[in-house]
Amino acid sequence: MTVQVKASARARDGGNGSVQRYEFYDRQGGMKPDVYGFVALDLGLVLFAAEMGKRRSIVASSFTEEAMLASVARFFY
Repeated sequence: MTVQVKASARARDGGNGSVQRYEFYDRQGGMKPDVYGFVALDLGLVLFAAEMGKRRSIVASSFTEEAMLASVARFFY
């Protein structure tokens, strides 16, 4: 199994009081891994997913310990 890790230092808002989101980008293209790990560096949390696209936006409130553990269990157990 291959894993590619994408990291974002902090969540950003889209302006006008919109929801804070972490942004992740895939600039390389090329070979696709089996799983992506999306890391919120400021929170110390990671979420795993099978799909990426060229850009992935994840709402900051999605990064919880429970969601992290569930994504680990889904892909690695």
